[in-house]
Amino acid sequence: MMKKDLKKIILASLLLYSSKLLCLFSQEAGLEQLSNYNTSWTAVLPGTTLCQPEITSYGFCIATDARNLMGYSSEGKLLWEKKIGRIRKLSLTALRGDFILFHDQNSNIIKLFNPSGSEIWSKSLDFKPVAKPFAGRDGRFFIHGEGNLVCYGINGIVRWKLKTKTQKEMPLQELPDGSVIVFLADEDGKTKGLRFSPFGEELEDITFAGSVKNSYTCSQGILLTFTDGSAGLFSITDGLTKSCWVTSVKAGNPLFIVNNDKSDFRLLSLLPDSISVYKINVSDGSESSSLKINGINGNTLLVSDFNDSGIFLADSQKAVLIDPEGKELWAAKCRQELRLKK
Repeated sequence: MMKKDLKKIILASLLLYSSKLLCLFSQEAGLEQLSNYNTSWTAVLPGTTLCQPEITSYGFCIATDARNLMGYSSEGKLLWEKKIGRIRKLSLTALRGDFILFHDQNSNIIKLFNPSGSEIWSKSLDFKPVAKPFAGRDGRFFIHGEGNLVCYGINGIVRWKLKTKTQKEMPLQELPDGSVIVFLADEDGKTKGLRFSPFGEELEDITFAGSVKNSYTCSQGILLTFTDGSAGLFSITDGLTKSCWVTSVKAGNPLFIVNNDKSDFRLLSLLPDSISVYKINVSDGSESSSLKINGINGNTLLVSDFNDSGIFLADSQKAVLIDPEGKELWAAKCRQELRLKK
């Protein structure tokens, strides 16, 4: 197991819910103590984190209610710290080259910080985004909402801006050719979508087979779950989009998790007393293997993360790490006085 990757899983997942990385889990009911696997270092933060940390090549970036933005190494060393003022709601997006895009959602201002934590530029938005900014492939990024789709360069200059019909409150997703999909409001129970090139050219008007609930970019295309409980892969062939498959797995309440480099994914079936993890054949959507994890409430799942070291899942009572092939590496229960809060 790669210890550095394991630390990234634990840190990126747990920092969202606690201000201290100390004794979050304990031995209980035969379960192992988390510290047995992660005793090399701990870090105490100056406040509670305000949003999901962003993984970078050097470690991770976080923001806390102590009015600071911080970059940490994967060994827990504080690399830089910048004051950001009093902000209650924000998002962070890691761009190419470890630049951090900071969105102050209260003031509706975006800022760019370089890998050393210095602010490069700041600008106001004239519309309210419906999701966090989406990082493109060459440093550009996309922001959408209120019928707008805007592409920015790394220098903060608008490359292009387009108007669309009413957008669904879902993040943008990217296809293997670099084009992006904007999800529009449902019509007659079916989600609509528009496909744009990275240069702002409208390429395709799309009608999905049902009402899209969630979407996820992977190297093979865009993974979709629908309100009827179905799940599948949507991609591109010969310049046009198509549905590649709808999985034969009856997942009930399905959720995809995609690893950090988007090369692999798993399908989760979320139930009140368990989570089933399915490895899916990319070619046809059939089940390759599966594992059932008992003791975690899938309906109140707080954390799900997937990278080379494994799949990390946690609710407020229990956390578990399994390797990519489905072998359980450890499981731990949360201490009663330190229950994770959503």
